[in-house]
Amino acid sequence: CEANRLNMFLKSRQMLMTWYFCARFLWKANFCFPGKVFRGAFLSENQDKAAELIRRVRFMWERLPAHLRVDLRADNTYELEFANGAKIEAFPDTPDVTRTYSFTEIYSTEAAFHEYADQQWAAIWPTIDRGVGKFFCDSTPNGRGGRGKWFCDMWHNVETPFGKDEIWWYENPNYD
Repeated sequence: CEANRLNMFLKSRQMLMTWYFCARFLWKANFCFPGKVFRGAFLSENQDKAAELIRRVRFMWERLPAHLRVDLRADNTYELEFANGAKIEAFPDTPDVTRTYSFTEIYSTEAAFHEYADQQWAAIWPTIDRGVGKFFCDSTPNGRGGRGKWFCDMWHNVETPFGKDEIWWYENPNYD
């Protein structure tokens, strides 16, 4: 997923993808490179699930050794802002959720269940198209038609610009 700026993952449930992206965002925010301040965004189905993503990042940050933790300037339900200027925000599924922002990375969890994914993509695309950001989305394969139409259409389109990968439970050696 590092080679592509646009990435889609079709996956089984409980593959720890969300935890991976929470850890990735924390690492990028905590260890920003000079001149490259990280700004990450989570997109989730609703406000409660968006808040849960920030809670997970905070959970990991609190357990880092003190010498590895960058201080927080802001810490609330939907945002963590770090003393080095990095920021991680979480947004619920709404049509114009990211229209006024620019991000270095965006992760849309369970994208096939986002009712407004096509409008979100239209709002995100200018940031991605400038070559500035990366976009990651995943979903279980249960959202075809209506809600989730954008994810399914992009997944099945052979000309889509997305790198695609499938991650299934039977590929995880620790899964029972």
